[in-house]
Formats: sequence, structure tokens, C-alpha cells
Amino acid sequence: MSKKNLLIDKFYISGISKSRRGVQRYAADASDFEGHPSMKKKYAPWSPLVYPDPLRMTSARYWGFKEGLNPPDYGNFGYLRKVGAGDDHNESVANLNADNTGYDSAYYLEFPGHTPYPPEGHRFDSRVDYPGGHGNLYFGQQIKNNGGLNIAFLLGAPYSGGQSQASPAVNLSALYKGTVTADGDAWATTSQLVNLSEPSLTNLFWSVDNWSPYVGGTGEFQGIINTDTSRNLYYDHAHQILTPYSADSQLLKSGAPVGLKIASVTPSYNYFFKSYEEALASGSHPESVLPNAYALYQALDYNPQTADADDNPLSQAMYLKYKEILTLNNSFASLPESSGGIASIGYGQEAPGDPLYKKTYLQKYAIKYPDAQLGSIAALQKYIGFSKDLMENDFIRYGLKDYFPFQIDVEFDTSRIWNGEPNKFATMLESISGSFDFFLQNIMMDAISGSGYAMSPWTYMAEVQDLETGYEYHGFPLTEKWGENQGPHGGPWENHGDYVLNMKDVRSTFVEANRRQPRGLELPILGLPYTQNESSLVGQTNYTGICMADNAGQNYLPSGLFVGQKVISQCTPANTGFHVWKNANEQGTLQITKTDFTQLVRKYTDFVRNNSRSYVDMLRGELAYNEIIAFKVEKYVVPANMERPPTGVEPVQSFYFPNLTAHNKIKYMDTQVKFGQKYRYKVYAYNLVVGDSYTYDNVTVDPDPTNPGASFFVHQFPSVQIVETPYYEFENVEVRDYPPVFPDVEVVPYRGVDNKVLFLLNTQDVKYAFSPEKYIINESDLEVYQKQREFQNKPTGSGGTGLPIVFGSDDPEVQFEIFRTTEKPDSYTDFSGLPLVSLKGSIPDGGRSTSVAYLDTILPNTKYYYTFRCIDYHGGMSIPSPVHSTELVSDNGRIFPITEVFQFNGASVKPTKTTIKEAKRYLQIGASMPQALINTGSLSDPNTAGPLDLIGGGNPTPGMLSTQDEGIWSTDSAEKLFKIRVTSKHTGKKIDLNITFKEEAILNPYKEE
Repeated sequence: MSKKNLLIDKFYISGISKSRRGVQRYAADASDFEGHPSMKKKYAPWSPLVYPDPLRMTSARYWGFKEGLNPPDYGNFGYLRKVGAGDDHNESVANLNADNTGYDSAYYLEFPGHTPYPPEGHRFDSRVDYPGGHGNLYFGQQIKNNGGLNIAFLLGAPYSGGQSQASPAVNLSALYKGTVTADGDAWATTSQLVNLSEPSLTNLFWSVDNWSPYVGGTGEFQGIINTDTSRNLYYDHAHQILTPYSADSQLLKSGAPVGLKIASVTPSYNYFFKSYEEALASGSHPESVLPNAYALYQALDYNPQTADADDNPLSQAMYLKYKEILTLNNSFASLPESSGGIASIGYGQEAPGDPLYKKTYLQKYAIKYPDAQLGSIAALQKYIGFSKDLMENDFIRYGLKDYFPFQIDVEFDTSRIWNGEPNKFATMLESISGSFDFFLQNIMMDAISGSGYAMSPWTYMAEVQDLETGYEYHGFPLTEKWGENQGPHGGPWENHGDYVLNMKDVRSTFVEANRRQPRGLELPILGLPYTQNESSLVGQTNYTGICMADNAGQNYLPSGLFVGQKVISQCTPANTGFHVWKNANEQGTLQITKTDFTQLVRKYTDFVRNNSRSYVDMLRGELAYNEIIAFKVEKYVVPANMERPPTGVEPVQSFYFPNLTAHNKIKYMDTQVKFGQKYRYKVYAYNLVVGDSYTYDNVTVDPDPTNPGASFFVHQFPSVQIVETPYYEFENVEVRDYPPVFPDVEVVPYRGVDNKVLFLLNTQDVKYAFSPEKYIINESDLEVYQKQREFQNKPTGSGGTGLPIVFGSDDPEVQFEIFRTTEKPDSYTDFSGLPLVSLKGSIPDGGRSTSVAYLDTILPNTKYYYTFRCIDYHGGMSIPSPVHSTELVSDNGRIFPITEVFQFNGASVKPTKTTIKEAKRYLQIGASMPQALINTGSLSDPNTAGPLDLIGGGNPTPGMLSTQDEGIWSTDSAEKLFKIRVTSKHTGKKIDLNITFKEEAILNPYKEE
């Protein structure tokens, strides 16, 4: 179980609440026809081209609230009427008519079945060939004439006109015949409830002259079956996706439901690399110019000069593209040949005396970074896609490497572990070489700012079922809080604002594949030196990247990079369009070959045909088939004085991932980050929805006064869309190292000397956890510790302290602070204003050292109190060490020291080694699936049992879990204790975990489902 996101086309299939249309609480209104609440005179358009379907609106076959007359009382959002349509129901006409009364509907629908009627003669046909012409914008005909793509296929949209003569053609549209039958009893009942007079009944319903306009419309009345095709089509893309919870969710701490999707973001500081950090801090270049670890690892692993032929090395052109990007537009000569050259081993052919001589990759990068001429690097790496090949073979192992100094790991589940999600389309794409990359590139082209491509906005309403916060509503026309008294549905709720999502018609993915420039733009109008985008059949090219994009109105730059592809096609400003395709076809660098593309088209049409709803399915409220085929992760820079990115700012980078069936999660290691900079990551799902569009035609009215009726045709077409849907938004995150641990202190007196004492200070290579607020010396220390709390996501509690934060010496460049007083301290604040000295960790030749010595001059026979702490290169501050009291006693020539650790009434630092070792990757303890299932034998009657609340009211009784002979669950009367022993392979030390499993029964908050 995860967050359920129900998405509904706001302008087409949503309407007023059931209670508002109910006769008992809905008075007659001037906008009703003859004052009757069942019929509006006209359903007002949302826009000039957007009208709701009056047939579905009047028959309550839309989505709305089932409870509540006004917003404060709304609740139970759902499909109002799921029965009474089609020929496969088991209800009598009388029962249906009775139901219609409750929903104020004056008719019910009958259909001859799901078979399109008639199968021939459909006036809408949509076969798309690859044409030539149009100013040579399209080169599909050239490909066809040169032995290329000889296909024509139906994509689903209505189209009147000539037919393509190419073969084969596929028809995905459907034609249905429906009937409407009058229900006089329901009409009369509703009329009487709102006190309509008998003349109103006669004038409207039982008059033969009025039955036809009642059905087809006349004057101010639009009718229940509208055939005005100028009003465009009606659409239905209703679908549902599952989104994750935070890894810090209380659900996980209190026993999460099985299969919960989770998401987490984790900054990691791997090691200190001073020159690299300083270079990134000094330059103003965006994060998109920084080295991407996956691109670098690809260049190292598949270098055409060193990789084995069996490893499928990069083409020389692809390797050179990586080299251009990773060396700051060729600012230095070469990449390392192994991972050791990244940070440990110098390499290269530079001569002695050259600043780059025998330097590592990161050192060379740091030297060249501040003054590099970047060219198009920032635009290329602003949008990075990852190929199917890399995701299958290298993605997970690359994510385990730690060759970069720091990174941010963005991790989220892509499917439920115990109950997988639909993946029919992904399975199809995986079976055809190049298909996943082809779709992902088209998604990227639409997302690249200034490319000339774009998705289309579509207005949705969304209900999010959140197990922690209750229901969330987006895109609803409400401004106030509402739902305060809705019991199991929670409350109060409020509308979270507009919900306009970007959609891409899958038809355009195929049509645009044979174009070579931004759609909707003509070459003479652009007047730019290079304006043409290559076909996504070709894939990325050395000159255009994913596609050319307008750089803030200045010029067009190649934009976007596909990491993981082994080849890259070639083009120049003078060699574009069909010529690029032809050369790539001959050289074997096409992203998807003509044979595979033809297979993709055929399998796509089969997929749509097999997963489409019928018109009857839509009337019953069935959701459209959908599955997530890709993800986008956007990265935003958050200014230091803000909690969120400024409104309207673009992400600094976007990363695109195919949703492969082999993965149930994505963990992306982002190395293109700067130390101490706040970031916010947002994840979007690209959800393929097999929706529908339809219109009405050929209405025939039967004016029989005793049994009036009408028949009509429904023309239905697939509306397959890729919907960009919010998936998860992380809290702010930044890379910082742990603050250092206080130093280990050794006090060394001198024999026969009564005024000198030597302190030997050493950093400690351990990790401790403390609440630092207990150990502050100066008030300003709180601000320093607060930054660490934000970094470690451990906020200060209401009492001024919080959970312990981790201290660890991961930064070798430290300085030591010594505080001294002769007054007996009561707390660490008594050392405020009494710093003795600050010592840099260095040796005489200037090198860094993690140990220092300090010789202090003191008075004999005087007790001194010392405390020590460390401050690292980044300003991280340790808590102070335990207080050391030191006195050199001089008694008539006898000199002896008295040194001890001083206690503040038991409140001093107790350096118990609470070493923290996270084991999330290695150890997971939980109930097995058989132990977590409900034992149906515990129900009173498994054959008739309904929801769990039928067992007897209140919460379910314990003892219902486990389908095995012996359960693991403890009860109040019998505790079952399990001991799990973890043994270190290196030291042999053991840790015992004593565990019990207990049931916590709750009512199902979604019992209707």
C-alpha cells in the first residue's frame, strides 16, 4: 500500500455532489429546464472548446462527492453511478428505474454489447503515413522511398478526409450504438418532490413534440445527447497511481503496511579533497558543468582504447563526447584510464613544470574549473537521461562507488515489492531494441526549455489518500476548509490549488519521429544559424545533443545528454534531416532501426487495442489502464535564506530514468553538487494512460407517447497520453561533513619543573552521538550546532535540545581550541570568554597534522581547569572535552602533579563510545508473507464475511494473522521472544537483538475499497 493518487479530468467527467443533485435537498432553479432538477438548460463550457458530456452529467455517470451538500460537508469522493449501463447487468429494468429516481435520471442506457457497431463505415479514420512535402519538414517519405519505413498506422485521433493507400493499416477506433428509454415513473416522482405542476409534466415529457428536443436539444436547451462536433471531443483519462512515503514516516516506525513505497535522500561526505572543494566554492559555474559520476565511469569502463571487444566499448565519437564534457570543454588533455586516477593516482602526459603534471583527475579539474571556457557543457548536462543498457548493466554497481568526495543519494521505490504494478508497456519496450531510449528521448525533448517542443497542459482533479495525514485534494473548485465532520474520511481538508499537469499524446511521439526541426516553426521565421533538430529515430548526435534549444534568446545550443549509449550519430549544420538518418542507418548508429521501429508501431497498436476500455466501461466508472514508464528527478538550488526555491525558477538540472521491470527502486548518486549548498529534489512520474475520446452522432428519436426512446452512435477513439505527474518532493538537503570529535588529551608534566605542563592533543577516529546544547561554551555555538541539526535532519526539540547528532572526525584539517580558568566551573558556560589558545594542526614544513602539542606556563600551587575542542576546515565544531583539572604542587623543592578529570556534579561529558553503524543495507527484520496474511479461519464465516468491521464492531480482535501452524505473534498472555545474534567477521564481537512481534489492529480507513 502506498499513497493512492486518483486523477480525474476536471473539465469533462467531474460534477456536483450526489446530495446537491438529490431531489430532497435541491430546489428548482432558473437554470433548469422547466424547473426540473434533472436537466440543465445548458452545461456551461469551461473554455470555448471544453464542454462536459450532458449524457453523463444528467445520469450521474461522473466523479463527485457522494456525501455533503456544500463544501464544509463534502466527503466520500468517487464515481456516482457505476451500474445500470450495458447488457450484462443482472438487475431488472424496474430496479434500474428505481435507482434512476435516486440519481434524478430520467432514463437508463442499453447497449447491444462491446462489439463495435457496425464494424465498417466508420466516418472517423486516422491512418498516418510518413509524408514528404511541407517544405521538406518531413523526410519520412524519403526514408520510405529509400527502402525505409513502409508503414501506415492508425494512431487514434478522429480525422475526416482521404485515406492512406499504404498497407497495412490498423483501426483502433470503435463505433457503438446506444439506446435511451424514457422512465415516466422516475420523472413523475422527481417532479412531485420539487412540487412541479402537472402542466410541467405534460409540456415537457409526455408531449410527443417535446420528446425530440428533450433528447437532441432545441433553443436554450442543449439536450441529453449532444451531436455538435464543433464542441470538439469529450475525454476520459481517469486513472490512479501509487506514490511513496518518506523513509522517516511514522508509518515505518509504527509498523508499515506490507508493500509501502518509500523515498529517501541522503547526503554523503566520503573524504576531504581541499582543492576540489575550494575550486567549486570559488567559481560561479552552475552544477550542470560538474562531473557526472555515471558519465565518467562509462568513459573509464568502456574506453575504446582499453576495453575488451566483448564488453561492447564506446565508439570513438561517443568517448570523445564524454571527454569533452568531463574535461571542461577539453580544458585538459585526457581522462584517467582507471578509477584510481580520479583522486589517488596522478596520470597524463604533461611535462614536469606543467601545473597538471602527475595530478589526479579531481586536481586537474580543480585547477581548470575557475577559468574554464565551458561552451555547451552546461546545456548538455542540464538534462541527463540514462539509457536502458546502463540501467540494466551498470546503474546499481556505479551507485556503490565512492570515488568522489561527496554526493547526494536520491532513492525512491518505483513499484510495490509485495504487489507489483502494471508493466505491460515497459515489457513491450524492453523486447524491442532502442524503444525505451526512443521514448525517453522524446520525453526529454519536450522537457528541454527552448527546444520548440513541449507537452500540453491538462487540468485534473486529484484525490490523494494519505495514511498519515488523511485525504488531500488538488484542483477542486473550493477555497475553504471542508469535511470537518466526515468521520472515517478525516478532515478538515482543503483544496491544495490548481492541478494542471503536462501531457504528451503518444501519437505525436511517432509523428515527430520523421521531423527534423522544432514543431510549429518555419526556418525563415527563425533566422538562426542552426535550427534543425534531428529525428529521435537517429538519437543524440555529436552536434545537437538530445536536441538544439534556444539559450535565453541568444543562440541555439546543443542540449541534453544520454548517458549509457555506446554510439552517437554524426551531423553538421549542413548535413541534417534525411541525410543524417541515412548516414546513421549505414553506420549502425541509429537509436532505433527501421525494422525495430516498424515492430514498435505494430506492438503499440496491439497494446492499445488490448488495454482500451469500451464506452460502456467508461459509463461504469472503470479507470483507464496506466503504468509509469519513466521518472524525472529535478534538482533546485535553494538560497541560504529561503526554505524553498524561488517561485518560477527553473531546476538547475533534470535527470531522466526509464522504469524498467528489473528494478523496483531507483537510487541515483548525484555528484554534481557543491559543499554546503542547499538543494531540493522533486520526482515526477511519466505515466502512460490509455484514455479515451468520444463524440455522438446519428440520433434517432422514437416519439412513441407510451414508450418514448432514442438511439444514437458513439464514436470512440483512444487518447493515449504520457502524463507528467508529481511523484515525491524531498525536504531540503545539503552536503556537510560531520563535526569533529573532541580531542583525546594527554597531560605531561616535567620532572622538577613547577610552572610548565605539556598537553598532547590527538583527533579521535571514532563517532560519538551527543545533544550538543548541553555542552555549549558560547551562545554563538548554538548557531553552529543548528546547521548540523539541519544537515542531519534532527531538529531541536521543545525543550531546547533534540535527538543526539553524530560527531565524527572525517576532516583531517582541524584546529584545536584550548580554554582555561582558575575558577572552579559549574558548567561549560563558565569557560565563555576564556580562550587560551587556538592551534592549527600542522607540522614545521607546513603539512597538515591531526596531532599537536602545547606547552602551557602556569603558577605552582594553583589549580587550573582546562577543556579542549576541535574545529574542522568547514567550521564544524566538536563539543568540549571532559574538563581536566591540573595543579603542580611545589612543596619546599618537592614538585608533583595532580591531574584528574573534573565532573560538573555528574554532568560532564561521559565519552562512552556509542559508535553508530547503520545496517539498513544489510539487515531487515519483519514478518514473512505467510505470517502477515489474515487467517480466514479466524473469521466467523469466511464465505460470507464482509469488511473486518462486521466481526463485531470496534477494532478487529487480535490473533487474526498467520496462515501457518505456528505464528510469531505475541499476545498479552503469551510473549514469544526471538533472539537474533549479529557477529562481526573482523572482531568476533556479538550483538544480541531481543525481538517480539505484536499485532496492532485498526479499522481499514478505505473499507469501501
